[in-house]
Amino acid sequence: MSASLPGKRDLPASQYDLNTYWGRVRQSAEIADPRTLFVSSAGLESAKSLVSSYKQGHVQSMTPELWRAKKTVDSTLHPGQLAYDMYLLIIG
Repeated sequence: MSASLPGKRDLPASQYDLNTYWGRVRQSAEIADPRTLFVSSAGLESAKSLVSSYKQGHVQSMTPELWRAKKTVDSTLHPGQLAYDMYLLIIG
């Protein structure tokens, strides 16, 4: 999760309005996107680096690239563990 990465600045919870039903549906679909299973280790490290840069104040605003990086980190990492490892345990 992006919250586990270093930096004092919090990322926005979502690019969608989570006070509405459709905003929550879009957020859920965004996080459950199966394409994140195919992100390489280098891609994950790049996403983590970009998110950390934002949290440390080096990047000033949320860009489409930063939203994709946040999506990758949030859907791939759980505190201290890759979600992909859990996926492999589930499917065998």
